[in-house]
Amino acid sequence: MRNYRLFPLILLLVLCLSAPGAWAQVAGSPPAAPAQAPPAADAAAEGPEQVALVNGAVIGQEDFKTEYGQAVRQMAQQGQPIQEDMVAQVRDQVLDRMIEEELLFQASQTSGIAVEDAAVTAEVGNIKKRFDSEEEFQQALKSFEMTEDYLKRKIQRGLAIKDLIENKILKDLAVGDEESKAFYAEHPEMFKSPEQVKASHILIKVAEGADEAAKAAARAKLVKIQEDLKKGADFAEAARQHSEGPSNERGGELGVFQRGQMVKPFEDAAFALKPGETSDIVETPFGYHLIRVDEHQEERVVPYEEAKERLTEQLKRQKAGQEVDTYIQGLKAKAEVKKFI
Repeated sequence: MRNYRLFPLILLLVLCLSAPGAWAQVAGSPPAAPAQAPPAADAAAEGPEQVALVNGAVIGQEDFKTEYGQAVRQMAQQGQPIQEDMVAQVRDQVLDRMIEEELLFQASQTSGIAVEDAAVTAEVGNIKKRFDSEEEFQQALKSFEMTEDYLKRKIQRGLAIKDLIENKILKDLAVGDEESKAFYAEHPEMFKSPEQVKASHILIKVAEGADEAAKAAARAKLVKIQEDLKKGADFAEAARQHSEGPSNERGGELGVFQRGQMVKPFEDAAFALKPGETSDIVETPFGYHLIRVDEHQEERVVPYEEAKERLTEQLKRQKAGQEVDTYIQGLKAKAEVKKFI
C-alpha cells in the first residue's frame, strides 16, 4: 500500500485546496457522496475527545475524523480503497501527519510568522471563483466533510507553514551546476528521448461491423478530401470541416506521441512519414485516415544544456523534501507528544 504520508508538503491542505485540480471534480457538478469507509473504519474514528497532545496543543477527535475521511477519499480516488486490515495503518499515518503539521505550525509561530486575515480571505475567494454559486461551494465543502471555518483555519495554518518552509527551512536551498552535471552523467537512461512524431489527421469513421458498401462510401469521401489536399487545400481547415474525430476542432492536431500509443496501422504510417508529408489513406478499426506529420524526432539523448533547467528543478524538489523531512524529525526529537488512540 502506498504510504499516505507521501511528501511532507502534502500535509499543507491549503496547497491542495487552493490548486485548481482539487476542486475541479466538484465545481460545476453535483457534490460527490462521501467516500465509503470500510466497516472497521468507524472504530478508527471513535475514541477520546483528544487524540493527541503536541507540546500541550490538542489535536481533537473531530479534526481527526475529518482528516481520516480525507485519507479514505484520496486513497479511493487513487484506486486503493481501504480494506479492513489497513485501517490501523492509515489511522496511524493520518495522526502522524497531523502531528507533523502541528509541529510545523508551532515552529512558524515561534519564528514570528503571522498570516493576515486578508490573505486567508483571498485564498477562500480564489476557491469560490471556481463555483457558479455560493450554494455550489457549500455543497462542495459538504462533500469534503468540512465547514468553511475549518477550511479557513487550514488555510491560515497552511500559509504560515508555507512561509516557514520557503523562507526559513529552504531559504538557502540551491543546486549547483556541478551537482546537476554529476546527476546527468550518472543517470544517462533518464535522459533518453524516444522516437516521436507530432501529427494531425482527418478521420472518416466506419462503424464496427459495417458492410462493404458503407466502407466504400466512407473511403470515397476521404478520397475526395485527399484530392482537394493535392490541389492545395489546407489540411487543418479540411480537418475542421470534414474530420469525424474529436480532434477536428483543433484542425486534426493529435500532438506528440511515440510508438505504442496509437493503433498499429496508424503508428506505422505516421512514423514512416517525414515532416510535412501526408500519408495515403490508412485503415484502422476507427475508420479511414489521412495523416500529416509536422515533426519527426528520432530517438536521442537529450543534451545536458537542454535538460539542465528541468533537471535542476527536479533536484531542488528532491532536496527540499529531504530538508523538510530532516527539519520535521528535529522538531519531533525535541517535542513532547502524547497519543491517545
